[in-house]
Amino acid sequence: MQATFSFQILTPQGLVSKGEASAISLPTHLGEITILADHVPMVALLTHGEGRIFKLGESAPWPFFCTTGAVQISANHEVTILTKEATPSADLTETAIETAKAAAMARLDAVGLEDNRAQVLAEASLMRELIKLKLAQKNRSRSLNQ
Repeated sequence: MQATFSFQILTPQGLVSKGEASAISLPTHLGEITILADHVPMVALLTHGEGRIFKLGESAPWPFFCTTGAVQISANHEVTILTKEATPSADLTETAIETAKAAAMARLDAVGLEDNRAQVLAEASLMRELIKLKLAQKNRSRSLNQ
């Protein structure tokens, strides 16, 4: 039998998912990490990208888009993912993302060069939407290949 561990994904809006997993892969500032059962306790900072959870009883991983946040592996090997946003890849629609991308680009164009904070926020918003678009296209490609 495959070793598993408990996980939960939390955002400011509440619980996104929880259950048992055999592995979780997440994007961090230092690269992708994969968590397996009996992983040492740790905390890592997350960055924008695709997370994948290999849930108990499912043959394919559950991919999702996540933003900045943190992952904690406790001493009893429970994994808690805290992130500003966690959206299942299947819920990412290219039309909605293109609309948000256009809005982010308009905000970036409207920001004056002297307003560094607004420029950084607009660039971060655009980056999020570009990553979401890439994941939506990847998810569409997966669906077509099955």
